[in-house]
Amino acid sequence: MATPVRRGRPRQRNQEEVIDALLERQQLTQQALVHQTGLSRATVTRIVSTLIERNLVAPEKSANAESPTGVPTDVLFIQPKAGAAMGIDLGRNHLRIAVRDVAGGSEVIEEETSGVDTLGDSEGSLKRAAELARRALAKAEFSPDDLVGVYVGVPFAVDFQGRIAAHSGMPAWKGVRPAEKLERRLRWPTTFKIANDANLGAVAELEWGMARGYSNAIYLKWSTSIGGGIVVNGKLVRGSDGLAGEIGHTPVPGVAEAVECANCTLTGCLETVAGGEALTRQFPGLRTMTDLVREARNEANEDLRAALDVAAERVGRSLGPLVSAYNPEMLVIGGAFHREAGDYGLIADGLLRGLKQSAYPPSVACLAIDVGSQTGKAAARGGVALVLRERLRQFLLSRL
Repeated sequence: MATPVRRGRPRQRNQEEVIDALLERQQLTQQALVHQTGLSRATVTRIVSTLIERNLVAPEKSANAESPTGVPTDVLFIQPKAGAAMGIDLGRNHLRIAVRDVAGGSEVIEEETSGVDTLGDSEGSLKRAAELARRALAKAEFSPDDLVGVYVGVPFAVDFQGRIAAHSGMPAWKGVRPAEKLERRLRWPTTFKIANDANLGAVAELEWGMARGYSNAIYLKWSTSIGGGIVVNGKLVRGSDGLAGEIGHTPVPGVAEAVECANCTLTGCLETVAGGEALTRQFPGLRTMTDLVREARNEANEDLRAALDVAAERVGRSLGPLVSAYNPEMLVIGGAFHREAGDYGLIADGLLRGLKQSAYPPSVACLAIDVGSQTGKAAARGGVALVLRERLRQFLLSRL
């Protein structure tokens, strides 16, 4: 009887296992790769040689990594220049582009913060964003062929089809698909995706900011508008159609000055009673939520600080049911609030009062709360992080 032939595993599967191990552990010796993947030493050596030849992986001598003979050996890591990811933030009054290499090391930021009218001029904003994107990529010394992908963040709810889900109050964006428009303008050979900017802010804080090391977190972008991102088991929750996290459009009960929201058409939603537009109307001369927070740092401005405290209580009351329902470890506040300026002190008391009014007490007791560390660049950096999470593995495999 003939001995059956044992078929080896497909080469691509072996390559996937080596790349997965490097992405998971970031730095490994060849011996560790053999142990981690269960592949033969010859197979790992062959795959690593190809990865180095294609400039996808780089070796580096390390005194902390020794061979069986006790001699320092090479540690392998993903080559930073193997590629780059881009995040594009189309803010209401700003444009911001972030480019990072695939190792998450070097970063280039291009931005425009004056004379930008994203809400009223969709075509002009997209044209200028494309110009800034080209400049940022050139400064980072990458070509379009090196791009793992591009994520575009917008201050609107967007669905999985790339459409802006709410048009009321923003006619310039009706029917516009920003990611597709930028893809046609730039003609780069990579994928363009779109997400709500608060969702991207959540990923930035998870990857590089205050939510790092937590598995379950809420990110609140509190600025002119109010939005949110929800992280469960280390992953961003997108919902059935991509619309999860619209915290700003949950009604706040018992608010006397409740008005109809121009975006969601609900009456008394959080954005209409605690968002930047609602607050700045009370203080002529203040144009944006950023202006308001900056002025509130002046302890002598008691009326403004009191208004912000009341708004924070309303935010806490709105977040309470979500905190009770899913028991996160961390609540990160972003948007107009800056950690280095000590802005958490402006809203801490109000937030806790509101949470205690509407959340299950044990869930509040184990909740850490703080202002984020990525404020100002959260959406653009979150776009970079989401590209790397979703696309880097396939990008590296495509180069083999």
